[in-house]
Amino acid sequence: MPSCATLPKSSTCVGRQRRRGFAWTLWRTKLWTTTCSSLCCYNPDFEKQKPEFLKPISEKMKLYSEFLGKQPWFAGDKITYVDFLAYDILDQHHIFEPKCLDAFPYLKDFLACFEGLKKISACMKSSCFIPTRIFSKMAQWSNK
Repeated sequence: MPSCATLPKSSTCVGRQRRRGFAWTLWRTKLWTTTCSSLCCYNPDFEKQKPEFLKPISEKMKLYSEFLGKQPWFAGDKITYVDFLAYDILDQHHIFEPKCLDAFPYLKDFLACFEGLKKISACMKSSCFIPTRIFSKMAQWSNK
């Protein structure tokens, strides 16, 4: 069977390539989010840094929302590792700025759908689940 690289005009292959590209973008975004939020939250001038950190978030949320659309998961009809990356990014942003998803109902639905999965929900309700701080006590903001 030919690879996607040899059949760029096939809609199935283009869709697969698009999803793979998005998975790579999410991975890079996760790294960016972690790095930038760490630099911001550990900075003694956190309150001055926060608005600059928040500026690109709305644009990113808009792109995620457009990509997700009405489908339940980012990589199609079935949950994949991409959805775990997306959940982590969206959840961290939502904790940092609770209103950041207000304009994006598809993303809010995605979070609810993810948290509503039987095993995820059971884990989050169990005594083993410990909602931890995003950063240590040394950070200026640490989700206390």
